[in-house]
Amino acid sequence: MKNLIVIFLSVHNFLYGLEYQEKEKVRYSFYSAIEFNDSMNVFKSHLKELLKKYPNSNFLLFYTGAYETLEAKHSWNIYDKFVKLKSGLKKISEIIINDPNNIEFRFIRFSILHYIPSFLGYDNLLREDLQKIVELLLNEQLNDISSNYKKGIIEFLFRSRRLDNYSRLQLNILYRELQ
Repeated sequence: MKNLIVIFLSVHNFLYGLEYQEKEKVRYSFYSAIEFNDSMNVFKSHLKELLKKYPNSNFLLFYTGAYETLEAKHSWNIYDKFVKLKSGLKKISEIIINDPNNIEFRFIRFSILHYIPSFLGYDNLLREDLQKIVELLLNEQLNDISSNYKKGIIEFLFRSRRLDNYSRLQLNILYRELQ
């Protein structure tokens, strides 16, 4: 019986380790594609490959929407920009509706919305994400996120200049505790 438990735990850890590595590769591809248009093809092919294996993964469906927003960013045609942005944000929002407490999804949508003009009408989502991100960061039960990731989010929120004074004060205290 002991051997069976050890084997089960080993297989379980191996499988989840692969899943974690795949997620990290998607994240890395995404952040690389933000900065470098040349990285878009790598990001796209990696998403397609993983979607064949995991077609119902909210994580991959979310990043598919994020990919579309990056297509909008890198597009020269204003109409294509708008269509791809709208489509990508719709996919992202559908995933967030199903997983409203996912700080990674909320933060990425917030960072996308932060950089688009307010006349496109996404200000309510921006404020909703900001409020939820602050709430999640201050929630003591958010243990599955590293301190470095939390600090990175807080630093971005500070730079965004979208925090009210009270939220800024609370996050400043949390940031110092994470040091």
